[in-house]
Amino acid sequence: DIDGDKAATVYNYYFSTGATAVEDTQSPLILLTNPTDGAQNVPLNPLFHVRFDEPVHPSSVLAAGNDQVKFSTDNQELWYFKDTPLKANTDTTETFTGILDTSGNAIADKQIKFKTAQRADVTPPALQSITPANGATNVPVNAIVRVSFDEPLNPLTVTQTGVYLYDTALGTKVTATMTLEPGGRDISLVASAPLTASRTYYVYTYNVQDLANNVYSNAYSFT
Repeated sequence: DIDGDKAATVYNYYFSTGATAVEDTQSPLILLTNPTDGAQNVPLNPLFHVRFDEPVHPSSVLAAGNDQVKFSTDNQELWYFKDTPLKANTDTTETFTGILDTSGNAIADKQIKFKTAQRADVTPPALQSITPANGATNVPVNAIVRVSFDEPLNPLTVTQTGVYLYDTALGTKVTATMTLEPGGRDISLVASAPLTASRTYYVYTYNVQDLANNVYSNAYSFT
C-alpha cells in the first residue's frame, strides 16, 4: 500500500480464451432493470438492480456519493441502494452511463424514469391469491398456475430458479413457461404438457423480492 506494507497473501488469477474466440467490439446491453422504466409508486428506498447481456467491468461503475454497489459473481448483474431516501411523490430519473465490458466497450447511455410513492417499503410482499388454491384437489391437468401479490416485484428476482412447479412423484421440476405479468404483481406458470392425473404438485415461490429488496418465500400444493 502507500505506506509500503506488503499484502499478507499473494493472489493469482487466470482465465482462458475460447477455441473460437474473436475480438469483442459489441457494446454491452441492459436487459432488465429494477425499477422498470415507467414504474409508478416506487418506494423511497428502492434496490436498483441491473442485468447486462455480458460481464461488465466493476471499476467502470462509479458509485454516486456513497451508494453501495455490489456485483454478481459473473459481473452481469449489479445492484445498489442510495444512501439517502428518494423524494416522495416525485418524477425521478436514473442514468446509466460510462459502464464498460471487459473489452472496454461502453454501453449506450440509458435512463429509466419512474415516479416515487409516499414512503419507504420495509415489508415483504404479501400473497393475495393463488390459483389453484393451496390444498385444492381434482385440479384439471391443464390448469394455469397464477400467484398474485399485493405489490410489484423486482422482475430480476422472478426466475425459474426460485419460481417453479414441482412433481412430487418424480422428484423433479415440471417444464413450464413462467411469466411475470404486466404490472409486476402476478406470476403465471403454464406447464408445457398436461399434468399427470391424481398427482400432487407443489408451487414454489422462493426468494422473490419487491422493489425495495424485501423477500418472500413459500410453497403451496394441489392435486
